[in-house]
Amino acid sequence: PRILDLLKQPTFLDALSNKGRFRETLAGIPVHVILDPEAGLLGAAAHGLAAAAGPTGSPATVRS
Repeated sequence: PRILDLLKQPTFLDALSNKGRFRETLAGIPVHVILDPEAGLLGAAAHGLAAAAGPTGSPATVRS
């Protein structure tokens, strides 16, 4: 993606971390770029499966 070239420039990280008293904290936070175009769909599916499993981890039972 074209944005990768912009993210690699020092001006991006400078602008990201130039937040006053939070500068030191933000400077230590890594920036990751997700390249998988289906990442959102995969995350939503994982969340849905976890929610369907319920708090015990086993599939939820639907009762009528």
